[in-house]
Amino acid sequence: MVVAGDALKTNTTTLGPLVLPMSEQLLFFATLVGRKLLKMKIKPYIPDFKLAFEHFCIHTGIRAVLDELEKNLQLSEWHMEPSRMTLYRFSNTSNSSIWYELAYTEAKGRIRNKDRIWQIVFGSGFKCNSAVWMTLKTQCLVRLPTWTNKSLDPPIFCRHPTSRSISIISLSVDWALTYKRLLISYSE
Repeated sequence: MVVAGDALKTNTTTLGPLVLPMSEQLLFFATLVGRKLLKMKIKPYIPDFKLAFEHFCIHTGIRAVLDELEKNLQLSEWHMEPSRMTLYRFSNTSNSSIWYELAYTEAKGRIRNKDRIWQIVFGSGFKCNSAVWMTLKTQCLVRLPTWTNKSLDPPIFCRHPTSRSISIISLSVDWALTYKRLLISYSE
């Protein structure tokens, strides 16, 4: 897990300046200066990536990785629900799990106009890759065979505090017109 942590650290260090708001970058920089130049014994500042992204699609390799990322990135159960449900329903499907997670998020009706999505995957050796997407329009509710009404219910109920109960309707969606790729980050 240490090697995976190093790959993630490298990836987030590369990604952070490109996506984080200036306030988070300044806090990170001030902490770094305090630790390195002033030799202060303070914990490294972990930026709040929830200020940069509304949705997280994290590779569902094993539950322990999800638990660690949830703790270290200070994500809520609501943010982790797509990853946990994909792991629960499909187990480890390699890097394709991030697309199941995005489909889950769409099927739950969570995608809104201008939402930013961070897809993060781990590869062999330990590699860490990120893709950042922004929605171009509010996502229509979609009935996907992968996520039927019954499979949308988590084994442990967790729901965003502001969400309302919604019914899923069948609509076709042109995926290419719904998302815009903002950037891709790769690190070994």
